[in-house]
Amino acid sequence: MLQAWVARPEWIDATFVQRPDTRLRPMPLQRLRMRSVPYAVFQGLERSASAWLVLTSPASVRALRRWLESSGDDYVRGLGRLRIAAVGSGTRDQLLKEIFFTLGERSADAHPSSDLKPEQIIVAAEGAHADAEGLLRAMDNIQKREHFDWSTQTLLLIEGESNRPTLREGLERRGAHVLSACLYLREDAPWSEQAWQEITQAGPGEIGIVVTSSTTAEHLVGLFQHHGIPLIQVVWCTQHATIAGLLTNRGISRVRRVRLDDEFLEQDLFVNEHFW
Repeated sequence: MLQAWVARPEWIDATFVQRPDTRLRPMPLQRLRMRSVPYAVFQGLERSASAWLVLTSPASVRALRRWLESSGDDYVRGLGRLRIAAVGSGTRDQLLKEIFFTLGERSADAHPSSDLKPEQIIVAAEGAHADAEGLLRAMDNIQKREHFDWSTQTLLLIEGESNRPTLREGLERRGAHVLSACLYLREDAPWSEQAWQEITQAGPGEIGIVVTSSTTAEHLVGLFQHHGIPLIQVVWCTQHATIAGLLTNRGISRVRRVRLDDEFLEQDLFVNEHFW
């Protein structure tokens, strides 16, 4: 592999930062834009004796951080009393890094919980298989251990517009009171015809594509078919078992396994080869 295209969504107003390794190329198929969300949505947690904050993706963490920064430190301090859950370990780590560490570093008084540890954030136990169903199972295990009444639990989901309803519907079936803060929306960012020509003209396996969601994977497979390009023209890479399974079912026999953290991604792409 000579270069890798990262098809991870990016914020529409993000400042371009040149990576040290020029072989890694941001190639989002979607741009993210913040939505205006009334403060009253968050106030719903303040009236609950048992309140949860649930992060659905790394993008939801970044959206929450942006909302907090625009809303002032009063609400940041209030995060310390909430129970927190995240769909996967990547979302949990992003939460610790971008909110509980970064905002706390800005002001000691603004730090919601200086004692927060990764193990205190409830996540799906399946690691690379983590998804909404996995988080629901993890929360069921907590409920069985603590014997709390679901009807007394208020959970605020931080998510994007048009998110799949699996998590919300699962919590509602259990009797919980579920609030939703759709902090951002997605806008399509199609690749140029020049990009597709690059793929066509490259040798097989010279370009890798990192896909970070099932929706993106399905969309890209359709685009390859539309342009008449065999799927095996590129090296498909992902961090998630479900996405790898989707690609395997489309006939891609060797899907590269990568970690999305900046400190690991380049090594996984260009040095250490691991496959699902």
